[in-house]
Amino acid sequence: MLDTQPPSSSWFASFLALDGAQALLDVLSHSQTRATHEPEEGEVQVQCVSCLAAVIKRKAGMEAVLARPHAVTCLLAALELKSSRVQREVLELLLRVALTPQGTAKLLS
Repeated sequence: MLDTQPPSSSWFASFLALDGAQALLDVLSHSQTRATHEPEEGEVQVQCVSCLAAVIKRKAGMEAVLARPHAVTCLLAALELKSSRVQREVLELLLRVALTPQGTAKLLS
């Protein structure tokens, strides 16, 4: 289970500087394309989406995610996953994205 405490500012800045947002998107994308439907794969997807949700709660995190060319495409693809929990969390993420001017433009393009 994820720690619900917000990360320190220095840790979060380092995470973003090391391209952590892209790493989460890569793992989520890779897990979507795998042919296996193992329960562990579903848990990886849940954790990736939960981490992305925590990242975009901060302005810098939202900017880092939206700076990735395929972030919105990856999130939209995650709606195809079988887990209703992942689908719900992805919809919440996309709603947060849609509430930003940059995110609205990316969703409409």
